[in-house]
Amino acid sequence: MIDNRNLYKKKFTINFYDKTGEKFICSFNNVKEILKFQNKQITRKNIQVLNVEIYRSQKRKDNMCYFLGFPAQLYLCNMLEDIEYN
Repeated sequence: MIDNRNLYKKKFTINFYDKTGEKFICSFNNVKEILKFQNKQITRKNIQVLNVEIYRSQKRKDNMCYFLGFPAQLYLCNMLEDIEYN
């Protein structure tokens, strides 16, 4: 059972890939982990800024974001869906 209280929007992980989308870079459970990674303070304003950037990257055709300090593709992975393996 997954503890969804720490996940982004209580069901997603935030995954970053290189600009081609092929090489996995890193994954975070929530915005606070990203702020810690960036050595920024965890404030309401910083959380809102990151949430807007995540929203904007999801609206882009290529899912690109730049807030890690380099261009990367951002994907949200739903951790609550049942995954079937063949």
